[in-house]
Amino acid sequence: MDRTALDWLFSTAPQAIAALVGLIFTGVTFFISALDKEVSRDETKEDICEEMKKDIHTKMQWLYWLAEISVVFDMLILVVNPVDENKIFSFNGTFDWYLLFDGIVLLLNLVTVVFSLWFIVRIANPKYLKQTANRMLGVVQGDVVEVKEYVAAFIEMEKTLKDLPLNVVYESQQTHRSATVSDILRELRYKDWLSQQDISEMYRLNRLRNAAVHGENVESIENSDCEKVKEYTDKLRELRSNL
Repeated sequence: MDRTALDWLFSTAPQAIAALVGLIFTGVTFFISALDKEVSRDETKEDICEEMKKDIHTKMQWLYWLAEISVVFDMLILVVNPVDENKIFSFNGTFDWYLLFDGIVLLLNLVTVVFSLWFIVRIANPKYLKQTANRMLGVVQGDVVEVKEYVAAFIEMEKTLKDLPLNVVYESQQTHRSATVSDILRELRYKDWLSQQDISEMYRLNRLRNAAVHGENVESIENSDCEKVKEYTDKLRELRSNL
């Protein structure tokens, strides 16, 4: 491989990687916007969509560092290239650090491209939301109840929450919608009507409800969680009667 071929290879690679990352970033921006619109239509997807955003952000950070390191090393190869013009650079039976470095950087470029393509396939998967919901549910242990029983119990707790005399402050004043469970819990935390532990536990039960509703092949929920929902329903009713 001569000097011209090396220069072309390691000058084209960073351009291709930068273009690919830019396209992915644009696609992710539109995808996150679509998630926000989906949440405005269906509040039960709020926690799942937030989990998806966290997963996407983590993968984007990995992609950013892979791309940055690849581009920097590509530029470094161009700067320190010891191959003279019109001379052949090839294996000659002796160890060459520059050849080893070229191979490592080339492999790094390939890893970055493969990771980028895997990331695109992952977020484009129609089952991405369901897979995220399943991951949020975790492993069900001990006594269980059917999902429909848990959801029915949670609906009663949700009705009790919405019956509380609260002036709910929305995260987005531009969104015209009724108060969600998260909105009400946020206001309860602000008013300090319940302990922080109770509020955190109800947040967890809400995330569990959302994941159970949108999960794939989810048939059961731990009975202890269902009982907690019923306990909080009674506690909220008592709170309402004392206000």
